[in-house]
Amino acid sequence: MKRLAIAAWLLLPVLAGTGGGSSSDAALAGAPGAREPLELSPVSGSVPAREVEGRAYLSANDLARLLGARRTWRGDVRRLTLEAGRHRIELILENPFAVVDSSIVRLPYPARSVDGEMMVPAAFVDGLPRDPEIARLLYDPLRGAVVVLPPGGVVRASGFTVDEGVTRLVEYMREFERRHG
Repeated sequence: MKRLAIAAWLLLPVLAGTGGGSSSDAALAGAPGAREPLELSPVSGSVPAREVEGRAYLSANDLARLLGARRTWRGDVRRLTLEAGRHRIELILENPFAVVDSSIVRLPYPARSVDGEMMVPAAFVDGLPRDPEIARLLYDPLRGAVVVLPPGGVVRASGFTVDEGVTRLVEYMREFERRHG
């Protein structure tokens, strides 16, 4: 009986959030981190993303600095190679693909040049290898920045959403990113 009372107490805010918009929007709006940037412990660095034609980009030079990578530019093929630890990242201007180690990765949109500087999609950093030799990076769309995560990573809040009569346990940040790009 006590477990049932606790479960009802946990579900009450979700079930009550049916005013105005959908109940899943109401549950998401009250989520920690859904309206505010992620709370991170002090980290060694962050870089603001730059908006270019409505898309978030990160300077390839900033990416190299955050990773502690060596840079090699080949102007004849418009390719930048970053080497960090035992990892190799190859980016080509105006190409929607990158090579990370021996894998081809599809970028959300192509790398481009802005005022002579190579820019890469900020969300690209989320898919970089997780290796203790290099910094672990995260693009936080709410903060509009790429941050270096502490060794323990980041903990995201979970909660409930109700959509079409189905109650789901979700990770708020992923749900927010799915809905808002």
